[in-house]
Amino acid sequence: MLLPEKIAMFRVAVPAEYELSLIDAISKFGNTALKAGGMELHHVMPKLLSDVLQGWVSPLTLDIDLTLDTIRRVLRPRDEYRIKIENLVREYRWIEKIENLAKRLSSMRISPDQFIRPPLKVKFDYMCVESDKLLQTIHELKSLEVIIRRIRIDEHNYFLILIYEKNREVQVKKLKESISSTLFRIPEWFFDKPQSVLMRAEEEKNKIRKELFDTLLDVAEMIKDAVEYEKTSRIGTLENAQKLCKETKASLTSLNSIVKDLIIATLAREIVKENRIDVLEELNIDEEISKEILELIKSENKLIVLERIRLIVESSDLDPPIKEKFKEIFARFLRIYLRSCVFEELLAKNKIPLSRRKDFQIGIFFGEYEYIENLSSELDIYGIKTLTLDLSIYNVLVTLVEDEKTLNMVQNIAERYPVLRLFVKITEDPLKMLANFEKSLEVEEEVVVGGVILVVTKETSLEKLANLCNDKD
Repeated sequence: MLLPEKIAMFRVAVPAEYELSLIDAISKFGNTALKAGGMELHHVMPKLLSDVLQGWVSPLTLDIDLTLDTIRRVLRPRDEYRIKIENLVREYRWIEKIENLAKRLSSMRISPDQFIRPPLKVKFDYMCVESDKLLQTIHELKSLEVIIRRIRIDEHNYFLILIYEKNREVQVKKLKESISSTLFRIPEWFFDKPQSVLMRAEEEKNKIRKELFDTLLDVAEMIKDAVEYEKTSRIGTLENAQKLCKETKASLTSLNSIVKDLIIATLAREIVKENRIDVLEELNIDEEISKEILELIKSENKLIVLERIRLIVESSDLDPPIKEKFKEIFARFLRIYLRSCVFEELLAKNKIPLSRRKDFQIGIFFGEYEYIENLSSELDIYGIKTLTLDLSIYNVLVTLVEDEKTLNMVQNIAERYPVLRLFVKITEDPLKMLANFEKSLEVEEEVVVGGVILVVTKETSLEKLANLCNDKD
């Protein structure tokens, strides 16, 4: 009896530049069906969510249409986050229509509060009517000797301004009850002075923007967690693939660079955490580069050291894509380092309350002295207290924000200055948060060290690197 050939499924995580080499190596094992996958956030996460996660987008700069389009592309129709965002966008559009209606009335010299004033001889009134009932409504109102002005709200609804004698009030009211649209509602706060209505509309829009931003942030964090879990899973699969490669000499050369990346990551961790200086000596790494790596690990002032390493990489003969990757690594390290340093400094100066009654945020701004001074002065005009720090090559401005209105104001003002902006939300014990920041910084140090080692050991054999690892497996 004929039996089908046994089929095995496996996963391999590989940097993009080694994709073709890996496919060639795997094809030598036999017939293999391949499906591409990606591990980095910018491959699996839409740009808007990535920008929200990295702090490049604020509630005030959030694109509402792009938000709706993005969330519909990444979430299923019945997902609770998608439903919430669709409802918020629907409410935002409704507020915009109310705002436009107030502006149209103002251009006609009509104040919304006129509709609720007690009538003397003539009554000002209004009604909303659906488009398909507009002509019928106008005809019946004119039969009651009502003066009518109409404003189009959208393609489905009209707002009618009614002016009639007081003795017609009962008849008009009866007509309104039978024909008025149920598709569009007017909020109670609309019946006020035009300026008050417009201010209230802006407040409502900002409130919705903030809620949209927070929900997008939750979605981005959820996707990020899923990617990191998948990444961990794929690394485990790659370790199993390594054992198979040892049994297949023909494939060892092709997969050599992949295994080398893993070993260098392990060595970088040992250099940072276990202070293994001998690794740098054994690899014959240039004395200048070794000195900068040690300085980065030990020095309190890591910014200057990072800048020197960046200049070494920039002046090297590396390929442009590798240099670009280093730029991303340095930028991420910079943000995490600055966040950790400022947070530690604020705790040391007792500027962050260890016991809090409610959540608050810390706004941190880095830049040249002139811009920091001007930003501080402008915030001071609005009564927002700030603190200035001198952090190595950066001047730092810090402000503690306890409410959404102040936060929106700070974000709006800061966006006008060419400064690096960070906002840290205090939701738990500040000391615990600082410990987490420092752990993140250690990981980023490993990434920088590993990247430098990878570049300067291009000609070093895999066996020599493996022998330097404490973990012989």
